[in-house]
Amino acid sequence: MKVALSLTPIFALAALVSGCTDSTSSAPTATTTSTSTPTTVSPVRAAVGSWTNGQTPIAKSWILANISPSGAAAGAVCASPSKSNPDYYYHWTRDAGVTLLEVSRWLNATSDATEISTYKKKLTDYATFSRGIQTISSAAGIGTA
Repeated sequence: MKVALSLTPIFALAALVSGCTDSTSSAPTATTTSTSTPTTVSPVRAAVGSWTNGQTPIAKSWILANISPSGAAAGAVCASPSKSNPDYYYHWTRDAGVTLLEVSRWLNATSDATEISTYKKKLTDYATFSRGIQTISSAAGIGTA
């Protein structure tokens, strides 16, 4: 059984941790400090932040696995590895662009040579693939198959 990963809950939790107020908790417990003023963090926000930090490498690995996956053209970004029940093994232009925008942010944020190499390869393959599909001519029009 194949399972597709949805990043929507992860992004929603990240938004909660990064800036949304938490109205479900009455007593802050964890304290963080910055160079200017200390800030208290609710137990819910601290727990979600901890969970999100643990999930980030897992989410990145799934995202990278869906860029140029086995059986697809280099640079294609598969929406899901599922090919049946449901068949969602498609490259969506907009979603691929958003995905590679995030990969470019990871590239700009790292100094790890292995990550730099991986991210550059994914971005280069995507650019080559995108250019290729933009030049396809069919009865439906340029860039459609």
